Amino acid sequence: MDCTDLRTSVENSWGFLFTDYAFKVLSCQEGTRESVLLCAESQMARVRFVSVNYDDDFDIDFGTTQAPLDWSPNSDVTTNEHPEWYSLRGLLVYLEKEPLSVEELVKNAKEVYENRNTTHAHTPQIKVLAQRAKPFMPRILSLFTKDGFHAFRAEYSKHKLQQRNEFNTQWDALTKHKS
Repeated sequence: MDCTDLRTSVENSWGFLFTDYAFKVLSCQEGTRESVLLCAESQMARVRFVSVNYDDDFDIDFGTTQAPLDWSPNSDVTTNEHPEWYSLRGLLVYLEKEPLSVEELVKNAKEVYENRNTTHAHTPQIKVLAQRAKPFMPRILSLFTKDGFHAFRAEYSKHKLQQRNEFNTQWDALTKHKS
C-alpha cells in the first residue's frame, strides 16, 4: 500500500470525517514493508490511519491537535501512562462499556487465525471500524478537546487498569478451568 491507496481507502470509508467534521489530511508517510501512516486534523482532534502491512490490517488512533504526526505508539502498545495517541478499538471499548469476555476474545482470535489464509469476500477492516465508530464520533472528538482531555485521560487510565485486572482474573479462571 502507498499514500495514494491509503488516502483513497480513508476517504471512501471515513468520508464523514471530512464532510461532517471538517477534517483535512495533514501528512502521509510511507514506511517499511508497505506500511503507511496518514494523519488528518479538525479543530477538535487528530486522527491517524496506519496500514501496518500489505494485509487488511489497520490501526486507527485519535489524539489532541498536538499529537505528533509520526509512528509513535498508541495507548494499546505503550507502557507510558500518558500516550499521545489513543487506539480507536480501545476508545470504542471504553465508550461502549461492553463487559470484557476473555473467552470471546480467545474465540475471535482463534477464528482469525484459522481463517488467515482463506480467500473469501469480507468487508475490509477499515470500513468495519468506520461503521462501528461513526455513531460515537461526536463523543470521541469531545474527549480530545482542551476542556475534556485531562478528565478523559484520568478516566481512561482507570478504565485500562480495570480492563487489565478483569482480563487477568478471567484468564486465570479460564486457564485453571481448562487444566
